[in-house]
This record gives sequence, C-alpha cells and structure tokens, in this order.
Amino acid sequence: MLSALKRNHYGILIDRIMIVQTPYRSYRPIVLLVGCVAVAAGVFAVLYLRREAVVQDNNQFNSATQITRIDAAHGQYSVAAGVWLDYAKGASNETHQIDAYASAAAMYVSDRKYQQALSVVQTAQAKDGQNYLLAEVGGQAAYAQGDKALAITYYKEVLKLLPDSLPDKRQEASDYQQIIQQLQGLK
Repeated sequence: MLSALKRNHYGILIDRIMIVQTPYRSYRPIVLLVGCVAVAAGVFAVLYLRREAVVQDNNQFNSATQITRIDAAHGQYSVAAGVWLDYAKGASNETHQIDAYASAAAMYVSDRKYQQALSVVQTAQAKDGQNYLLAEVGGQAAYAQGDKALAITYYKEVLKLLPDSLPDKRQEASDYQQIIQQLQGLK
C-alpha cells in the first residue's frame, strides 16, 4: 500500500490511500489460502489414515487375543499359535507383531512343540532382537527341550533386556538370576 497526496476535482489536496495491485498480486492471497488449505487437507488425510490403520490393527490384535484365549482354553495351543502367527505376518504395529510372535511361541511351548517355539523366537528376533518376552519364551522352550546351555543364553538375554518400566524389575531380575544359577548347577 502506498499513501500519496492527490488533488481532488476541486483542486484540494487530500491524503488518499492507494492500493497498488498487479494481476499477480491480487491473486496472491487466494493462491496462498488455497495452498494452505491443500496442505492442511493432506496432513489431515495422512493423520486420519494412520489413525484408521492403528485402530484396525488394534481391533485385529484384540480379535486374535479373544480367539486364542478360546483355543487355549480348549487345549488347542497349536491352533492358537497359528492365529498369532497369521496376525504377526500382517501386523502394522511392530510392538503388536513382536507380542504376537511371543504369544505364538508360548502357545507352542504349552503344546510341547519346543522346536517350533524356538523357530518362532528366532524368526521374531531376526525382526527385533531386543525383546525380553521373546528371550523368556526362548529360554522356556530351550530348557523344556533339554538344551540348558541355550536356555542360560536366553535367560541372560532376558536380564539384559528387562525394561525399567517393570514395577518389580528387581524381583524379576533376581528370579532370572536364580534360574540361571540353577541351570548352571544342572550342567
């Protein structure tokens, strides 16, 4: 905007505000507004789609949990393990995926299919080796299979990976240290 003194048709000087516009400048606010709306719509769409994916994944996780509880209650541990493995293969949430692998391995341990449990643990650890639940189930499977050295390795890994967020971490660590000592005494 420019301010200039002009004479009116009577010859009197007046202070008049003039807006200097070119065709480009006159459309600038509209183009800017349309651009901002487009960016906001894109961000909203991405956030909405991510939220929907999380909601869908949570629903699938809850569904798998309910199905496997029923299967396990009826002693169909291998069926429950299969449900968890199917879920894990398609899960978009990495935490849910690792939990599903750990649950599948635990179901195989309950069904006394220790080699399958160890196979699931190894598959999951290849994706995320930093999970104490996987190491715990691996230790259970290895011990039940009779491989005490592998069980000790897994239980030592559990000690390293115990999260600080566990309310009774000290007790858990103490329990695993006792298990390791007992296994070392059985060698």
